Amino acid sequence: GRLHRLAPPRYAFDAFARGLADLVDRLDPKLIVPTCEEVFYVAEAGRRLGFVERVFAPSPEVLRRLHSKLAFADLAREAGLNPPTTRQIRSREGLALRRDRARDLVFKPEFSRFASHVLIRPRPDALKRLKPTPDAPWVAQDFVEGQEICIWSAAVNGEVRAFAAGEIVPGLQVADAVQNGTVDMECGSTTNNTARQNQVSFAPTTFVTNVRTAVKASSGITSIAQL
Repeated sequence: GRLHRLAPPRYAFDAFARGLADLVDRLDPKLIVPTCEEVFYVAEAGRRLGFVERVFAPSPEVLRRLHSKLAFADLAREAGLNPPTTRQIRSREGLALRRDRARDLVFKPEFSRFASHVLIRPRPDALKRLKPTPDAPWVAQDFVEGQEICIWSAAVNGEVRAFAAGEIVPGLQVADAVQNGTVDMECGSTTNNTARQNQVSFAPTTFVTNVRTAVKASSGITSIAQL
């Protein structure tokens, strides 16, 4: 299918929303199905510009509750489940209160993607680099030992229509796991490159990103070869 370039929603949301609304007017899609974290921007754009009924996603308020590591734990508890005790951390002082129990806790940003920045039972000294603020809070959760499972589901009007669950396989081992029959398929962010195309089949690409490397200005490093 065709690709359509839009403004980056994180840095130019108004331009992104207008561009998406124009695309909806021109293509007249029956349904817009977000595939990753762009769901937040698409849902908000739809609400503001009048095409929210075409977006296959809940409201921004519901999305926020599902994405917040703190609010989701409360939601799970309301549903009768037993999630790990979760506490919000909004300052370095709040972080210091958890230092003595660091080896029994899991630390993560309240809002994050693909488990980025998660610290599992870290050494107390590792907490020094964390900088929680009221605008970018973290949470501390009691560590619960068990099997790590990834789930995916789709619901319409509160009724689950599709559901899948599976054991998480490290990204570098996904192709091998598919080949040897450990898993039937992966739904994730494994890079689609030539080497892996020789091993497994990929669905159409829906998300493209570039790797960026940052170094201190004073380091004198000017190329990847110097790293």
